Amino acid sequence: MKFVVLILYLAVLTSCSDKKCDCEVDKISLIQEYKTTNKTITLNKIEQGAFGETINLRICDGNNSLIEEIHIRGEDSKPKLDSVFGKNLYISYIYPSSIHEEGEIFEIPFNNVVLGDGLFNKDVLKFKYFFSGRYIKEM
Repeated sequence: MKFVVLILYLAVLTSCSDKKCDCEVDKISLIQEYKTTNKTITLNKIEQGAFGETINLRICDGNNSLIEEIHIRGEDSKPKLDSVFGKNLYISYIYPSSIHEEGEIFEIPFNNVVLGDGLFNKDVLKFKYFFSGRYIKEM
């Protein structure tokens, strides 16, 4: 009996709140982890079967609590978080092309990248997201 109580006690001690568990890094699906002095931003891929992949972007504070989470496109190209400046996140995609000049950079509209709740509730997002694309020579 004491052993069972001890096991339950240890299970409670080692568990975390749902909000904190949301910020644990899944190393298997991790694409990128970006750390600032008070935030950690992770990009993880989510398999979508025939439709390709969706990327889950999570922003967590220094206490490992979830601040914001959005889903972005990842089927044609994987995103890369380039920089964070205050509440602005700059994310880029690289696209192979045989018809565009290599290195050409272009803006990608928010509505073309963000999926789900982030798209429908963009006015309540705590951060601003800026997306760009760059062409490289197709191999």
